[in-house]
Amino acid sequence: MKRFSEYREEVFSLINDNDQYIIFNDCKAILNNVDEDIIDIDVADSFDCYDICKRKRPNEENEIIKKANFTTIIHIMRNVNLKIIHVNDQSEAMNLVFDIDEHVKANIMQIYLRIEIPMESVVEINCNEHSNVNYIQFSHAEKEIKEYVNQYLDESSTLSLNTFSFNETKANLMYNTYLYSEKAKAEFCHCVCNISNQEQDYILNVYHLKPYTYSIMKNYGIAKNSSILHIDSNGIIKKGCFKSELSQKSKGIILDLHSAISANPLLQIDEYDVLANHGASIGAIDEDDLYYLMSRGLSKQMSEALIVNAFITPFLNQIHDEKIEMFVKNMIDQKL
Repeated sequence: MKRFSEYREEVFSLINDNDQYIIFNDCKAILNNVDEDIIDIDVADSFDCYDICKRKRPNEENEIIKKANFTTIIHIMRNVNLKIIHVNDQSEAMNLVFDIDEHVKANIMQIYLRIEIPMESVVEINCNEHSNVNYIQFSHAEKEIKEYVNQYLDESSTLSLNTFSFNETKANLMYNTYLYSEKAKAEFCHCVCNISNQEQDYILNVYHLKPYTYSIMKNYGIAKNSSILHIDSNGIIKKGCFKSELSQKSKGIILDLHSAISANPLLQIDEYDVLANHGASIGAIDEDDLYYLMSRGLSKQMSEALIVNAFITPFLNQIHDEKIEMFVKNMIDQKL
C-alpha cells in the first residue's frame, strides 16, 4: 500500500465518470463508489464452497486462503456494471468471492494492473439461479503469479467468461467451472500471450454435474521470445448428465523459432446421450497471409502485428469500454 500514490493517476485513468468501481491495493478493497443497495462488500474468515456443490477444496487453495488471512466477499444484489482494479506491491495472497443473487445481471470487469511481487490468489464466482454474469479479466503481472478461479453455476444461470493474460514471468493459472444444476450454461474465451522467456501453465476444467448443461470454450495462445506455453483444457461430463453439450477449441500462434505451445483438449465422458467435441491447432503465422499484407505496402513487423491483433479479436470484441480497450491494445502494441 505504500506505493499506491504512484499508481493513483494510472488507476483512475481507466475509470469512467459513471463507473461503479472497487480499487484493491495489496489485496484490500481501499476505495469504492458502489451503491450499497446494489453491492455489499464484506470481509469474512472464509467462503464455504462445499455448501454450494459439495466440492472439497484442494490443499493448494487452502494454503493460499490461509496466507490471505481474510476473504473479501462482493455480494451483488441487483443488476450492475462493476469495474475492479488491482495494484499490489506488498501482499502475497488474496481470496476474493463474487456472490451474484438470483435473477441478477452483472457485468464485471477485473483488471490486474500492477502486480509487482509474486502473488497467489483464489477467486470464486458464485452464480445463483437464473443469474446472468459477464465476467472479463485482464491480467498483467510483472512477477510470478498463481491463481485459482472457481465458478459455480446454479440452475438456469449463465456465465460468459473472457480473460486475457499478459504476464511477464512464470505463471500458473487454473480455472474450474462447476455446472452443478440443470440448464446451467457457460461460455469461455481465454487469450494468453506469453513473451516472458519462461514457462507458463494454464489448466481449464469444466465439470458437467447435471443434465441439460452447456459449455463452449475457445482458447487462444501466443508465444514469443523463447517462451513455452501450456494450455490444457479438460471437459468432464458425469454419468447421468444426459442432453449435455460441451465444446472445446484451442488455437496457438508461435512468433519465433525458439518458442513452443502445447494445447491439450481432453474429454472425459461418462454418459451416452450428449454432444461433445474438441480440437487444437498450433502453428506459425501463415506465410501466405504475411506475403499478402506485405504486398499491400505493410512492413513485416506491421503485418505480424495486424495478424496477431486479428487473432485476439474474440477477446477485444467483448470489451465495451473505450478506455479499457485502448489500454489493452496499447499494451499489445508495446509488447508484441
